[in-house]
Amino acid sequence: MRPMMALVTLLLLALPGQATLPAERGGALVGGDPCALVEGVPGPKDPLREVRRFRAGFRAMERAGADAERLAKAHRELRAALVRLLAEGEKLFQGGAGSGERRPRWQDAKTKKARAWLQRWVMGPSAPLRIGEVGFEPSPGLRAALMLTACRGRDPEAAIRLGRRARGDDEGSARALAALLLLTAGRDAEARELSDELGDEGFLAPYVGAWLSEDPEVRRRLAATARRRVTTPAQEDAVRAQARHLDAVTP
Repeated sequence: MRPMMALVTLLLLALPGQATLPAERGGALVGGDPCALVEGVPGPKDPLREVRRFRAGFRAMERAGADAERLAKAHRELRAALVRLLAEGEKLFQGGAGSGERRPRWQDAKTKKARAWLQRWVMGPSAPLRIGEVGFEPSPGLRAALMLTACRGRDPEAAIRLGRRARGDDEGSARALAALLLLTAGRDAEARELSDELGDEGFLAPYVGAWLSEDPEVRRRLAATARRRVTTPAQEDAVRAQARHLDAVTP
C-alpha cells in the first residue's frame, strides 16, 4: 500500500461513527472464551436442573467440565428432551377433535389434559417452557444451558440460532451472545441486525452493544455500564480487552 493511501486508511478508521471492530477476532475480541460469557445458566441448586425430562442432560453438562465432546453430548440430550416436549405440546393443542356426539366428551378430556400439561411444563416455578410469540419455546434458563453446551461443544451455529430465536424482553443476553458469536466469526453485518434487540439486561447486552455501536458517546456509555456489572473473571477479561481497543480508536 502506498504511504498516502495508508495514511488515509488510518484516518478513516479513527473517524467518529466508523465501525470500531478489530480485525483480530475469536478469543482476542473478548480476552478469552466467548462461551464463558453466557448468562442465565441455571445454577447447581436451580430446580430446573431436577425436572425429570431434563435432569440427565443437566447432569451430563455438569460432569462434562470443559470436555467439548461431552458438552456436545449434553447439548444433544437437552435438545432431544426439548424437542419431545414441544412435540407433545403441539399434538395436545393442535390435534383434531373428531366430530359428532363424541366431540363434547373429547373436548372435556382434552381440556383437563391440556390444563395439567400447562401446569406442569409451562406454569410451574421450574417450568422448562414458556409461551412465546408463535407457540411454546424454552424458558430463558433452558435456552441458556442449550446455548452454553452448543457453544462449548463446538457448535456455535446452534448457539447463534438459539439466541436469534429468543424473543422475550428478558432474553436480551441470549440475543447478545448470538451477536457476539457472529462478531467473533467476522459476520459483522449479521451481528448488527441484532443491535436494536439487545436491551439493557445484565452484563452481556451493554457489552456487545458497545462493540456494535458506531456512536462514540453510546460506545462509552454502554462500555461503562458493562464495566459496572462485572461479576466474573471472564467478564473482567472481556472488559479489559474492549477497553484497550476502544481507547485506541475512540476520539
